[in-house]
Amino acid sequence: MNNDTENKSRILYFSRIKALACIAVVVLHGCYITGATFARNDRERMTALFTVRNLMYWAVPAFMMVSGALMLDAKRKIDLKKIFGKYMPRMVIALFAFAEIFAVYDHAVYQKDFRPRAPA
Repeated sequence: MNNDTENKSRILYFSRIKALACIAVVVLHGCYITGATFARNDRERMTALFTVRNLMYWAVPAFMMVSGALMLDAKRKIDLKKIFGKYMPRMVIALFAFAEIFAVYDHAVYQKDFRPRAPA
């Protein structure tokens, strides 16, 4: 086996973590749908669904970290200037752009207000 093939070989525990994270993300989203559809007025069911949902929150950052680790090339060097000059502005723009899209959607579908409210 040459060096390129060895470097590209699959890291088994990363693949397993990513598979578990995918399943957990599906369960997490399933809890949202189930809670909104079937358990809206049932306190015990909502408690159970929220407990499962909260236990699955580890999956999103784990999935992102493992995906990043699998995509990174050890030979590629990225300096701080490139991170803060190129990558960070792109991420911030994407974050705010999608936040605006979802805010407009929430307003249109659920007639939510854009102003913060005091708890009742």
